[in-house]
Amino acid sequence: MKKTIAEIAVLIVSYIAVRFLFFNTYGSKDAAWLAIIPALIGMNAAAFFNCPVTGYGTALGYIISFAASQLFRHDYIDPNRGNSRYSNYFEIWLLTYICIITVCLLIDLLQKRKKKA
Repeated sequence: MKKTIAEIAVLIVSYIAVRFLFFNTYGSKDAAWLAIIPALIGMNAAAFFNCPVTGYGTALGYIISFAASQLFRHDYIDPNRGNSRYSNYFEIWLLTYICIITVCLLIDLLQKRKKKA
């Protein structure tokens, strides 16, 4: 129970940091909230299947995937849409985060399978 509370606390602190402290790096009010959706799925999977690695990966993966999105982002201007500025940071953020959660879940499931064998 303490582990789950600590994971949720880390996730909340990460959300607050991304939403308010690092807002100038990406400039979207919805991005930080939308990235919480995989976190809710990951935390529920960790609790339902009793997967400790998934819980840690979900909690830490939020801020790690955000950092990766800012590191590998590509900003560009689309002349076909009135020279609007676009960036691929959000796609990188979500894909990286979903991959982290998935890999952690697979690690937990493989460890449980080894224990049964």
